[in-house]
Amino acid sequence: MKHNILFGSILAAIATIKYSADTGGGTGTATRPSLTAEQLKGTNFGILVDKSGSMNWEVGGSGPYAKTTRWAYALARVTALLNNMLEVDPTGGIELAFFNDTPFTRSSIITVKSPSEIEAAFAANSPGGGTVMAPALKAYCEVAKESYAEGRNYQLYVITDGESSDKAETKATIKAQATITNQAQDEFFNIGFFQIGHDPAATKFLTDMDDGIAETGVVHDIVNRQNIDEVEGMSLGEIAYQTAND
Repeated sequence: MKHNILFGSILAAIATIKYSADTGGGTGTATRPSLTAEQLKGTNFGILVDKSGSMNWEVGGSGPYAKTTRWAYALARVTALLNNMLEVDPTGGIELAFFNDTPFTRSSIITVKSPSEIEAAFAANSPGGGTVMAPALKAYCEVAKESYAEGRNYQLYVITDGESSDKAETKATIKAQATITNQAQDEFFNIGFFQIGHDPAATKFLTDMDDGIAETGVVHDIVNRQNIDEVEGMSLGEIAYQTAND
């Protein structure tokens, strides 16, 4: 019961902007650029959540979620994103997976279409182990290619609190996908890294994924990095625009 109460309070706090399917933006006077509802309907979404041991730690810092565990905050954030997606496409869902240092295969990715399914997925997993990212990214690259073959772009949101333990392979995986020959167009597949917490080493690693891979005329820039608290109050359309247009 305590977990449900905490989750509900976090979710209520972060889901402050109701997405407007007519405009592709949030309610109120937000002026940030946004993908339209039609563009969002032409995009499939995946979320990859870090379940390494440090996700049991508190978010830290001085914000309103400083004392919340990173795991609980990730649960609330994923649920908020799904709720926004369902407002755009009630029949849609999220392709969700969790990664640490245990083997990752295509079957590790599941489709969730309701908050209860997300909560059940989090309950079936628990933080522990290390941060091996490349195998999960490779699996999502294949999912994205299938999505594009069906005429839909793909956005993957990676929620993590640390640098991967397979940094070279992670970078090589992204670079291979982002080459002009593999990335059919700049917006076909984009990855948004959302950092939980304030680990400087994680920030440096994720910034390198964002800024250190693209090469003009050779490798597309398909990565955007933000701290997860920077997207508080943003609509799905705004998050998707930033991810696709970094």
